Amino acid sequence: MTSWDLSVVASIPDLGSIASAIGADRVEVFSIAKAESNPHTVEVLPSYMVRVSHAAVYLKSGLALDG
Repeated sequence: MTSWDLSVVASIPDLGSIASAIGADRVEVFSIAKAESNPHTVEVLPSYMVRVSHAAVYLKSGLALDG
């Protein structure tokens, strides 16, 4: 068994940081966009979609215009 209770995927690092701060050691957080990358140009890999589909929570930023 893992030490975390909730798997969280964040679209951007800022949201990942917030989830980590709130959840502390009870969450596993993965950010799709990395701090040094432009979130508008991140290549969406199949492995990211697998992570999102298995996550308990998906945090995203933006308008519904993004798709």
